Amino acid sequence: MKALCSLLLLLAISFFAPSAFAQEAASDTLSAAPDTTSVYLSPEMQEVKTVIDRFGRLWEDEDMDAFADLIAHDDDMIVIGTDDAEYVIGYEQFKTAREEQFTSYENVEYNIYDQSIKLSESGDVAWFAETFDLFLLAQGEPVSLEGIRLTGVLEKRDGDWKIVQLHTSVPVEGQAAEY
Repeated sequence: MKALCSLLLLLAISFFAPSAFAQEAASDTLSAAPDTTSVYLSPEMQEVKTVIDRFGRLWEDEDMDAFADLIAHDDDMIVIGTDDAEYVIGYEQFKTAREEQFTSYENVEYNIYDQSIKLSESGDVAWFAETFDLFLLAQGEPVSLEGIRLTGVLEKRDGDWKIVQLHTSVPVEGQAAEY
């Protein structure tokens, strides 16, 4: 009887343990470091994730060719940043703003976490939310921006995912009213 109980316990562990690992790994994939691939994401979701993660790496790479490839070249796209002046309409204005940012910053480190990606039923629109930390030097002084929130919308155009809208915010400490 004791041998039978031990055998059943081993079977239960071997049956449930892989499932637990798979669930844990699946929940970790969306907060994984940029440029990761996952067997837990559909190929379409992986394509979207790749675009989002490449966009995040632009801070470090300063790759304007990648920028041009990832962003929709629309005159009416909207990008809202954290500064008062960062309400950008149109690809050209966003491109100019990003080029100016790149010349103002050095030694940039960009870390993504808590990433969530959703895909529309039609499969041609995706939206995401993530949190990131940004560490850099601005005019030689270290700057640390942690817990920045980024949301965005992507649209599949001619087989490629393009970012069509972005919104960045920095949470403030405390609440104006308890709820």
